[in-house]
Amino acid sequence: MIIEYPDGSVYEGDVKDGKKDGFGVLKENSGEVYCGSFKEDVKEGFGVQYQTNGITVSGIFKNDELEDHGYLEKDGQKYLGDFKDGYNEGLAYIIMPDGIKYTGEFSNGDLNGCGVLFSEESGKVAGEFENAALNGVGIQMTSDGINAVGQFK
Repeated sequence: MIIEYPDGSVYEGDVKDGKKDGFGVLKENSGEVYCGSFKEDVKEGFGVQYQTNGITVSGIFKNDELEDHGYLEKDGQKYLGDFKDGYNEGLAYIIMPDGIKYTGEFSNGDLNGCGVLFSEESGKVAGEFENAALNGVGIQMTSDGINAVGQFK
């Protein structure tokens, strides 16, 4: 079924009781496109969302937000991991545009908790992170063999 909304958005897919329910494609008037599962007019289940700002999000949606495990590509950054309420939350692997890689814990959308950060320039840093900075017990292993172990702030 095809539904055309007054704001110019168009939905093509399964409908139940006049609401998006099942699999469908929603093309919003803003240019954003969502392809995936709906339940009673909200994104619910697996889907892929293409946003006009170049962000691509795929994974499990709950109540219109990315939830559980998913993939996010934004500004050259690639994130594969856990989400909660639409934010990076839990365990994840990320590759940043400059080639820096991080695997570990995220909280409040940032590197918070235990993890390992790797860059060609600085080598490996493993330990406790707070707001994307090493803060707490950690170890740094550089490519030229210099190691630092201890408390970082």
